[in-house]
Amino acid sequence: MEESSSSKNHELGHTHVVFNGKAELELDQLAAIQPGMARLMAEISPRMSTCWWATKYGNIELAKYQISETAKLLKTSVVVRPKYSQDMTEFIDNHITRLKNLLTENKIEEFFKEFETMVVSINKLHEKYNKGFIVWKVSDSPPENLDLNHS
Repeated sequence: MEESSSSKNHELGHTHVVFNGKAELELDQLAAIQPGMARLMAEISPRMSTCWWATKYGNIELAKYQISETAKLLKTSVVVRPKYSQDMTEFIDNHITRLKNLLTENKIEEFFKEFETMVVSINKLHEKYNKGFIVWKVSDSPPENLDLNHS
């Protein structure tokens, strides 16, 4: 049985500890609590639905905010799940950046067309990674926790 790098580092007297304000964590512990794709997607999915609904309601600033936060989360996925990095980078470049630009340019009709294209791409990626049972779609109703009319 192989020793973990943490065990080897302890034997050699090498420990790297960070303090988060509540506890001291070794780097291996910190790495272990980084989000995987399931946790990231649980944050991304409602943001993308909110982006769509905010655009429909004309709240472009909220839509741009949601797409920007989604881009940050997707970039995190490239770091924590390197096997997805090429597809995720292409997805960000080909869809997320384009959607953000269309919102900035106030090209709303084109935004919705690109959004549909993005959804198809999302579901193809799910299939590629043996997660075809996950078929993403925009939520059927706007988020109840946000006033989308406020802009």
